[in-house]
Amino acid sequence: MLNRYGFDGAILEGVVTTTNADGSTNIAALGPIVDMPLTRAILRPFPTSVTYANLLRERRCILHVTDDVLLIAQAALNGLTQPPDLEETSHGAVLADCCQWFTLEVQHVELAGERPEFHCGVVQSGQKRLFFGLNRAKAAVIEAAILASRVKWLPADQISHKMGELRTVIDKTGVCRAIFAFMRGSGAEWNLSSTHVSVAPARSGSPTIAQRTVTVRAGSRLHFGMFGFGPELPRQFGGVGMMIDAPALMVQITSGAARKKMSPLELRAGEFANRAMRFFQLDSGVSFVIEVVASPRQHQGLGLGTQLGLAVAAGIAELTGRGPLAPEVLARAVGRAARSSVGAYGFCQGGLIVDSGHALGDDVGELAGRFEVPEEWRVLLVTPPQGKGLAGAAELAAFAALPDTPLAVAAELEAIATEGIIPALKARNCTAFGDNVYEFGRLSGECFSAVQGGPFASPEIQQLVEWLRANGVHGCGQSSWGPTVYAILPNLATAERIAGDLRSAALFADYEVQFAAPCNRGAIVS
Repeated sequence: MLNRYGFDGAILEGVVTTTNADGSTNIAALGPIVDMPLTRAILRPFPTSVTYANLLRERRCILHVTDDVLLIAQAALNGLTQPPDLEETSHGAVLADCCQWFTLEVQHVELAGERPEFHCGVVQSGQKRLFFGLNRAKAAVIEAAILASRVKWLPADQISHKMGELRTVIDKTGVCRAIFAFMRGSGAEWNLSSTHVSVAPARSGSPTIAQRTVTVRAGSRLHFGMFGFGPELPRQFGGVGMMIDAPALMVQITSGAARKKMSPLELRAGEFANRAMRFFQLDSGVSFVIEVVASPRQHQGLGLGTQLGLAVAAGIAELTGRGPLAPEVLARAVGRAARSSVGAYGFCQGGLIVDSGHALGDDVGELAGRFEVPEEWRVLLVTPPQGKGLAGAAELAAFAALPDTPLAVAAELEAIATEGIIPALKARNCTAFGDNVYEFGRLSGECFSAVQGGPFASPEIQQLVEWLRANGVHGCGQSSWGPTVYAILPNLATAERIAGDLRSAALFADYEVQFAAPCNRGAIVS
């Protein structure tokens, strides 16, 4: 029977290795949903795990099939006191003692549910030895480890009852008792439930602010272009764009914790936090520590600044009991949406956003419309090896140097949006949608020629867009100031074909190619 993912598959308990930000290897137990024979897999790590952060950043992992249940249990419970032997391959670290291994490449990410889903394809595999098999006791070890890893979500009495059943299996078989010794930490008696349940949080009452950590997950923003600017226009800036699920942003905000060394992006997040604290009029004694677990690179045309700023504001609002806030409020709290408001509305609502622009005296643009994007559509993100989009003082200087948008051009851009882009989207016609998005982006880009030298930020970007159009991609263009170029495609198969053609073209051999899916939901605050 086909599952909801469209293939006949099952959960395969195994060990997954991913690459940490510092180049070291993370080892985790994970049970992906796989097809047989194994050509694709769906990984569902917890959003607070290292595996989740590494998959978002690297978009690759290695899945191992093993009959070493001690290794699986230790990896599940962070009990690897001595890491197993690893062998380096071109795609990452492989366990030296495993039965089979599969290199998985992330094709797209679904973040809408409670558990994120990484949809992967197998790009490489190998076999080291035969699978010995599992007896009842070894199977019980895996069940116990999975159960113990869920003590934060399951009632203690439920865990204790199930552990009792599993202990009976161990006692009857008379094997594997030594495997449980590490779980308790002293002696050979199996007492996994009492060891781990004792650290489960209380289930009554609300934790204080000093005890809480909030995680905020958001997608990236594509910006197709602005409607225009100049004193003759009744509204300034505005524009059209859409949210995609990758590369994703994940921020963890903890109140009352000790400060730590921060990355440049975390320092930027700290500036947003200071703004938000002043906006919310928080006591000067309140402090927050912010960790950026995963993010796109800065200044790539994907709206990271707005997504990061609003994520910080949303997290602080959650920690301080202000609850979900409107996008206009979040934007004002951290000083975003001074020109485009697509990212602010997209952060809260997802989908395709039409921003009608700023009226006189407004600090945030007005939302003209928000629309669902077909879930089956896919987006390729193609980035040249050099170049960054304008930001900060450079962006302000660029706008100061630009001539006013002619009224006729602004009217034409609005017509393309209202008479072309939106109707095609509602009709789920990816070809017509793409043609209109391309024309919108090209015409809007012409308004920036005084700074860019044309509708695109560089000859390399223009060459890439022309190649995509020549190879059958209707919806493509430069996102914001670039350098990222988007290609909107009707399904994953088409996206994989175009990506393969791009990677095999010598002209674009060193360009980065990523897959993304439409993101029709707002940021997740948990």
